[in-house]
Amino acid sequence: MSREIKIENGFGFRISPDGYKLMGVVVPSDDKLELTSDSVRKRLKDEDIPLFVNEYLLGEFIRRYHLSRTTNESFEIEIGERRDAVCEINLSRDKMHATLWLAPSFGGRKITTQDILSELEKQGIVFGVVPKEKIEELIEKGHVENFILAQGIDPIPGIDAQFQSFIQQVEHAPQINEDGTVDFRELGEVLTVTKGEPLMRRIPATRGTDGRNVLGQEVPTQRGIDSPLSVDKNSTYLDPEDRNQLLAAITGQPVIGENGVTVLPVLTVDNVDLGTGNIRFNGSVIVKGDVIAGMKIFAFKDVMINGEVVNADIECLGNLTIKGGVSGNSQLIVSGTVNIKLGVQGEKDVGEAFQEAKIVANGSVTLGFSENFLIESDGNIIIQKYSLHSKLLAKNRILVGSKGTGKKASIMGGTAWATKFIKATSIGSEAGLKTIVRVGTDPQVERAMTQIKQSLEQNKKKQQEIRKAILTLDDKDRKNKEEMLGKLNSALNQMIFEADSYENELSDLRAMVIFEDDAKIVADRNVYAGTTVQISRATWQAKQNYGKTTFLLERNQIVTK
Repeated sequence: MSREIKIENGFGFRISPDGYKLMGVVVPSDDKLELTSDSVRKRLKDEDIPLFVNEYLLGEFIRRYHLSRTTNESFEIEIGERRDAVCEINLSRDKMHATLWLAPSFGGRKITTQDILSELEKQGIVFGVVPKEKIEELIEKGHVENFILAQGIDPIPGIDAQFQSFIQQVEHAPQINEDGTVDFRELGEVLTVTKGEPLMRRIPATRGTDGRNVLGQEVPTQRGIDSPLSVDKNSTYLDPEDRNQLLAAITGQPVIGENGVTVLPVLTVDNVDLGTGNIRFNGSVIVKGDVIAGMKIFAFKDVMINGEVVNADIECLGNLTIKGGVSGNSQLIVSGTVNIKLGVQGEKDVGEAFQEAKIVANGSVTLGFSENFLIESDGNIIIQKYSLHSKLLAKNRILVGSKGTGKKASIMGGTAWATKFIKATSIGSEAGLKTIVRVGTDPQVERAMTQIKQSLEQNKKKQQEIRKAILTLDDKDRKNKEEMLGKLNSALNQMIFEADSYENELSDLRAMVIFEDDAKIVADRNVYAGTTVQISRATWQAKQNYGKTTFLLERNQIVTK
């Protein structure tokens, strides 16, 4: 293959006689250009020379062309070549797909559809191949990298045996009527199952579906693991008519495992005292009598106490029911609801050496009365009679008083803080006890913000102290100064890191603050002088006694109705 050399602007192209090499030719000329790679390629295209151009050789050709404008040198160098199209089909290691790589022809032999089909046949690729029309489209495109030419079908693994529990957790809470009254009924039934009751069903494992690779070979699936039901011979058994169903052999407290249920009998004791020791039980606990001073109960489920709790600690992950009362500096930490038939009475002045009397519950708290107690609830706080010198913090509502309790159904002294609603027969007292009732914000979020602000203030004071210590280091002993300076800077960096963490926590909490502008406070009978009312960020002070009053927020100000 050869062609006549066409010289313009001092350069042209020649194809070697064998048709494989592309030569660039330069001769002396007075009209030479500022030659570029693009202008050379344009000339090649205009002259219909489809050969491959080597970028490096082209650069050398342009460099010498420019140099020849001063030397009048004539020369000829290779700048390209003829290339055949290249086709590669690569089979993946797992034989689940094959990819195509195409390099276009530059004046050489082109790839045909039959070439690709023949290569597929040669490699034994017979399954999941794209249609012939798609192959033709790829050839027309010319340059192709890693195109999936054939795709197998992955196996679908089987599903392991599954276990469906029939046991449903139930939260017990008193009914709150629309008018704010409460149906005070005895609560505290623990979650139990009876003999013969279905506990769990086993859904057998599935086999799955086999796949197929691009060679047409079957790819076996992975069968699901067919685990059996776990049977506790002392408390459960398989249903004779349905071996995939587990039944209770005894009545008691169910404990759910991964593939079975164990039924524990409820722990029942007469009293919790030195005779029993502290109780820690992974089921429910029933105390027929009292829990005496200094004793502790921890239960994974519910706790029911038929008597009194005196200066004791109780923690449970279920519901707590006390049919008597609670006195002393007792602490009750409960994941569910709390129901205390009589009420709670803490010490007036516990001092630093004693723990604070408190109830902390994730569910609602219902009790007869409260004196000198901290009560925190993620739900409602419901007090049948009165609250005296207590701190009540509820994420939802606080209700004090029920029909027939008379004037004593009051919030007297202390703080009552709920997010949405507070209702009491009376608020404050004739003796002028300092009483604060507050709604419109979440007390837990606000308290957390206050604690972080205090920590942040302490952190800043420590930073100031460290910076002051750095400035006052003595220059006389350089070695000791450098050592001390390193320690102080390390401590300062730690304080700065902690301050950043506090700021981030504070920012997150601020984002959680929601002002419930429709929150309200209702006193059914009296509001006494000395009472402070706060709704969201607005505050109102009672300078005199009032009768029945409802407090609302209108235009960021508290109004009474």
